[in-house]
Amino acid sequence: MNHVDRFRAVMEFQTCDRLPAVEWAMWWSKTIERWQSEGMDPAHEGDFEIRDHFGLDPWPQYWINPYTEDTPSADHHGGEIIKDEADYEAILPSLYPDPAISEDDCLGWAEAHDKGECVVWITLNGFFWTPRQLLGI
Repeated sequence: MNHVDRFRAVMEFQTCDRLPAVEWAMWWSKTIERWQSEGMDPAHEGDFEIRDHFGLDPWPQYWINPYTEDTPSADHHGGEIIKDEADYEAILPSLYPDPAISEDDCLGWAEAHDKGECVVWITLNGFFWTPRQLLGI
């Protein structure tokens, strides 16, 4: 059974050789550095290389979020980006990219998906996560 067969079996409540093995919360740079100090090949630094190293299923994850490269980030984990309406108005031009999905990013995955070779995992920043990132914890 390959990872696509396994996914389909689980979604159809059928038996399969094992459950899909995925990691939804990608690893931090410090985690990767630690693994490399413990012997993981330094060439394993991208998401797919690390997934392969640990034997995880190769599901590409596409994040759709309201930010662009120009959107500022918080000074610290859990910190706010905006404190008031003026801050929001100031960063508004950097929010809500149009289009929200890059066609170029998705073409290869779409082709592999249509051939039955790929499970594409789409993640949306929701009604909790976006305000948490903008307003802080």
